[in-house]
Amino acid sequence: MLESDDPLLISGRVNYRDEEVGMFVDNVHRLSELRETEAKSMLIKIGAESLNQESVSLLRRTLQKYSGDKPFTFSVQTPEADSVTITPEERINITSTLIEELEEILPHQTLEFGYPSLKNFR
Repeated sequence: MLESDDPLLISGRVNYRDEEVGMFVDNVHRLSELRETEAKSMLIKIGAESLNQESVSLLRRTLQKYSGDKPFTFSVQTPEADSVTITPEERINITSTLIEELEEILPHQTLEFGYPSLKNFR
């Protein structure tokens, strides 16, 4: 896992003794796998420059394709630098394929995930 290019979430503790630093790893997880198993929600941050009729239609079709049980929210930055939050009633299934498609539709936007069971991680 450490040799792959996949982002990892590593938990453990650091030990500093006699001017030497050691790390004791408790768990190593691929971030993509954690998103699918642990993420309870998704926030899609969108800049106003990314909003056009074509991208909105494609975004809507993509989210409908991954219908599921997890909530998602849009945070849209307006041209006036205000932020508008929209939480649709629809739910999604958070998968690696969905994330890849969203990153293709909105390449310069931010996706954030809620991990209540991993609240100690930043």
